[in-house]
Amino acid sequence: MEQPLSKADKAAIRKAILEQVKDLAAQLETYRKSTGTGDRLADESDVASRNTEEAVISKLLSRCAKQIRLHNLALSALNTEDFGVCEKCADDIGLKRLLLRPTATLCLPCAQAHELAKKRHRQAQSTKSGFADFQATDEPEKEITPPAPLPAD
Repeated sequence: MEQPLSKADKAAIRKAILEQVKDLAAQLETYRKSTGTGDRLADESDVASRNTEEAVISKLLSRCAKQIRLHNLALSALNTEDFGVCEKCADDIGLKRLLLRPTATLCLPCAQAHELAKKRHRQAQSTKSGFADFQATDEPEKEITPPAPLPAD
């Protein structure tokens, strides 16, 4: 069990949050500038490429905006009793983790267990869909031997 967060710890976390939000806002602006230049595209492959690029940028914009919202929530929660306490086990999250990931709501052991459970769920879902047949396994591949040559006439 770690020590409760001191005022200095919270100040350092606040600084980390603000720096990360600044970086995220810069990324968001970069993504926004790279969308829709308005050029007319000559052929279908250019249109398809542009559509794919815009879909990726849209996903990046959405992810970036979500991270900014989470950081703002962390900033507003910073002075509450619950900040820095794991939602699952009520243990302290830890200063090092909070400095790196101020939006963390789970301690490292609970976060690792959560990620493992998500991974198992994805694997179970892919097995149901038949996709697992095509996934890599830990088993070595069986050697394929070429057929014997046909006898000459």
